[in-house]
Amino acid sequence: MDTAPTPAATQPPRFAALRHPDFAWLWGALVLSAAGGQMQQVAKAWLVLQRTDRPLALAALGLCYTLPTLALSATVTGAVADRYDRVTLLRRRQVWGTIQPLLLALLLATGHLPLGLLFADTVATAALNAFAAPTQQALLPALVPPAALLSATALQAAVWTSAQLLGPALGGALLATGGAAWVCALNGLSTLPVLAALARLRGAHRAAPPTAGRATGPTAGFRYAWGDPSLRGLLLLTGGVAALTGGYQLLLPLFARDVWGGGAAAHGLLLAAPGIGAVLATTALAARARPGHRSAWPWPGRPVSARRCSASPTPRHSSSGWSPWSWRARPGGWPARSRRRCCSCAPPTGCAGASWPCAT
Repeated sequence: MDTAPTPAATQPPRFAALRHPDFAWLWGALVLSAAGGQMQQVAKAWLVLQRTDRPLALAALGLCYTLPTLALSATVTGAVADRYDRVTLLRRRQVWGTIQPLLLALLLATGHLPLGLLFADTVATAALNAFAAPTQQALLPALVPPAALLSATALQAAVWTSAQLLGPALGGALLATGGAAWVCALNGLSTLPVLAALARLRGAHRAAPPTAGRATGPTAGFRYAWGDPSLRGLLLLTGGVAALTGGYQLLLPLFARDVWGGGAAAHGLLLAAPGIGAVLATTALAARARPGHRSAWPWPGRPVSARRCSASPTPRHSSSGWSPWSWRARPGGWPARSRRRCCSCAPPTGCAGASWPCAT
């Protein structure tokens, strides 16, 4: 008689995405390229401070990156990633990402780089990264099987933070010893492994076919996310945290010079410090074998254990809205939403040994 596999038997291994060569090569190359980009970020901020000695100039440099990123990400980048060949888009982005820093290095080495060109380069870099981010995310299902998608998504989100551990520190040290031209040249060369990793991909990178009944257009993704209460809450929370805390990085060159009494190397170390906590969090998420992790606090939209569902007659939460202050305790240890109808867990194949998310 056949027996159903247990959850432990079907559970994928830790860091499952890294067991797939296409993803592993591309992820490693992207981390290296991101480290090069952060090295150049240190050099550009330090050059602006040296030439202007004004905090407002550093704020303008940050604005040159933030505004194009927000404008393009909220409008056209997702639609472009859905409609065109994703590997081709990434290749073109990496080609421009190679040429642009090398030209910057040449101008710095010859002493013909005006200050305005640093700001223009920042705008161009923001545009390139805005197109690359959704394209890389959309490519993940073609690189790993569904069981490893959670691991791949977490690792992909950790690309920038993983590079932040070494990139700024190396950039600051190289800026102090070799100069900004060498930093920009190394950033241009760091994109070559990404081109090599993209060349390995074969036949799994076409644009997604259009789906009947699904909204299309440049702002379709934003409308969908804003129309879902849980996603809207996460967007507002993330945007609020970024708006209130993200600006401190713009002033790190001033802290390194005026507070620490250091130079470019101190600036790089300050910029690298926040990456430690982010890497620990994303590594823990990537190590999870499957998304159906049992938890005593099933937040909106989060899967809960179907076995626990079937063991208790109490219905579970509904994700029709999100508020961390509207929970109240139920007997048995499960929280429930107050003044809101709850949903029940009833998977069509039964609750034994499986995880089933409440209806959203």
